[in-house]
Amino acid sequence: MALLAPAVRADPADGVEKHYSADYRACMARGLSTYEMKDCIAAEQARWDTQLNARYQALMKSLPPDRAAALRARERSWLAGRRRTCDHAGDSEAGGTAQGVEVDACYMDETIRRTLFLKDYG
Repeated sequence: MALLAPAVRADPADGVEKHYSADYRACMARGLSTYEMKDCIAAEQARWDTQLNARYQALMKSLPPDRAAALRARERSWLAGRRRTCDHAGDSEAGGTAQGVEVDACYMDETIRRTLFLKDYG
């Protein structure tokens, strides 16, 4: 199983949305401004980032040194790939406030994907 999943913008067809928390769904359902949407996304991102880091740390402790080193290298590569992809999410928005929402949502969705991947790794 490859450790490095490609960083791509969330596609509703890939099912990542089914993993959004009820809190996030309720927050986004309120018909918010882009700034408020960014707050909803930031809270969901923090929830998933906590899970990702916990799983990564658990894997690093449980893997033999060679596999832990490989995971560390691949995780760094994934982080760089996520940054390259997500920093350009919403480029078609021409710098409007919606672009910031697209960027943040991309980071959130990629974090969810990676967390799910690491949960199945081992």
